[in-house]
Amino acid sequence: MRCCLMTVCLFFGVVAGQLCEPALGVPPASSKPASQQSAAVLDGAARLALVVTAAKALEAGYYSPAMGRRMATHIEENRQRGKYDRLTQGADFARQLTDDLQAVAQDKHVALVFERGGFAGQSAPHNTPALDVLAFENYGIAAAERLDGNVGYLKIDYFLEAERTSPVLAAAMTFLARTDALIIDLRDSGGGDSRAVASVVSYLVEGGPLPVNTFDIRWDSPIVRRKADKICQMATTWTTVVPERYGAAKPVFVLTSTYTFSASEEFAYALQALKRATVVGAVTRGAANPGGLEVLNADFALFVPWGRAVNPITKTNWEGIGVQPHLKVAGKRAFAVAYERALGAVARAADHPQKKEQLAEAIARRASVERKACH
Repeated sequence: MRCCLMTVCLFFGVVAGQLCEPALGVPPASSKPASQQSAAVLDGAARLALVVTAAKALEAGYYSPAMGRRMATHIEENRQRGKYDRLTQGADFARQLTDDLQAVAQDKHVALVFERGGFAGQSAPHNTPALDVLAFENYGIAAAERLDGNVGYLKIDYFLEAERTSPVLAAAMTFLARTDALIIDLRDSGGGDSRAVASVVSYLVEGGPLPVNTFDIRWDSPIVRRKADKICQMATTWTTVVPERYGAAKPVFVLTSTYTFSASEEFAYALQALKRATVVGAVTRGAANPGGLEVLNADFALFVPWGRAVNPITKTNWEGIGVQPHLKVAGKRAFAVAYERALGAVARAADHPQKKEQLAEAIARRASVERKACH
C-alpha cells in the first residue's frame, strides 16, 4: 500500500486573523492588536515554566533527537545565566527564544508562538481557518491573467490543502491552458500544504504519478503520534490526474523573493529539480522541515519540526540555503525579467506570420513600458 502524508503542511500563519497549525509555512504573527499582545506580563516562575516545557517538547519531538537536546540545553543555560530575566512581555520573550533556538538548529520553522489567550483550553491548536475567510482570499489563488503576447500569469499567495483549492486551481489552469508560456508568482507566498504543491506541479508535467517530495519523520514525536492516522511511513506527495494539463513543453517561469517560504519554496525547488521551470528572483528564506504546534500554556505554543523534507531527485532540500534562482534579481524586478524572457521564448517558437507580427508588437510595447519605468 502506498503511504501518503495526509496533512503535511497546513498554512502556518495568520489567514485574515485565523491562527493555523502548519507543517510548512510562515511563522505566525498574532492576529491581536499590539496593545493586547503586550498585556501578558511574565514573571520568573512563568519564564522558568515556559523554558522547561519548551525544552521537554524539543527533546521529545524534534526530528533530530540530538539537535532537540542541544536546543533544550541551550535555552536552559540561557535561563540560568539570566538572559531572559528582563523579558517580561510575552511577545519579546517569544521573539528571543525563537532567535536562540534558530541560532542553534539553523531551522527557520522552529519558533515560539505568542497569542494572548489563543491556546486556552487546547491540547493542540485549532488548524482550520473559517471557510468564508479562505473563500474571501480565493483559497490562495490570488490572480490568473492572460498577458500581452499570450503569456499566462498565475499568482499564488499560499498553498491551501488540495481539497479546497482544487476547483479554483482547475478553473485558473483551464483559463491559462492555451497560453504559450506561464509565469507563476510566489513572491508573496508564505507556505502551505505539500499536497497542494503536488497538485499545481501536476498541471506542469506529463505522465505519472511522479513523486514531488518525501519526508523523513520522527515517529515517536508526540505530534506525529497524535496524527498517526494522517501521517504514514515513507510519506510522499505525488502528482495526480488533473482536468487539463498545461503540459511539459511550454516555458514556465517561477518568481521568488526573500519572503517566499516553506511549501512555496518546495514548489520552486521541485520544478527546478524536475528541470521544468526557470526560477527568477531572489534567494528564498530556506525553511524545509515539516512540523506542528505543541501548546505550552494558554498564551504560548512551540512549533516543533518533526520531519525533514527530502526531494526525490536531489536527495536533499532547501533548508538554511533557500532556493537558488536560475536568474538572480531583486524580487521587485523578477516579473519584468521573466516576462521579457517569456515573450522571447514565445516569439522564437512562433511559426505563423500573424503570430510573429503580434509578438513583435507585444515585445515593443513591453520595451516601451520598461523604458518609461526607468525614467
